[in-house]
Amino acid sequence: MIDKWLGEIDTRATDTTHSTIESLYKSAGWYEKKVQTQMQATMEKGLEQASEALHVKAGEVSGLFATELDPLHRSFVDHAHGQLDEAEKNTVARAEQKLHDAVESTRAENFWTRARSGASGAGSL
Repeated sequence: MIDKWLGEIDTRATDTTHSTIESLYKSAGWYEKKVQTQMQATMEKGLEQASEALHVKAGEVSGLFATELDPLHRSFVDHAHGQLDEAEKNTVARAEQKLHDAVESTRAENFWTRARSGASGAGSL
């Protein structure tokens, strides 16, 4: 009879051990999924915060760049205006010179034309 009880105790101990191991395995699986879910949520939150921080920093850098670029832009525009003004003055001066040369040339031609016609008219008189 003691052997029978020892056999039953041994069987129950084995069943209890298997049941405990199975429960521990299920619990481990459940905790593993829970940890993975928490890790995923934490990673997503971290990425969102990092993205927001980068967005803010990019805005700051963009503003700084625009601030640094503005004087250069104004300087370039002023320089371009100066060059355009100088080119305009040179063009006007050349046009005035060509017009003056054309007027002088026309005057000279008119003078010689009158001189010739005056000389031909004087010779025929």
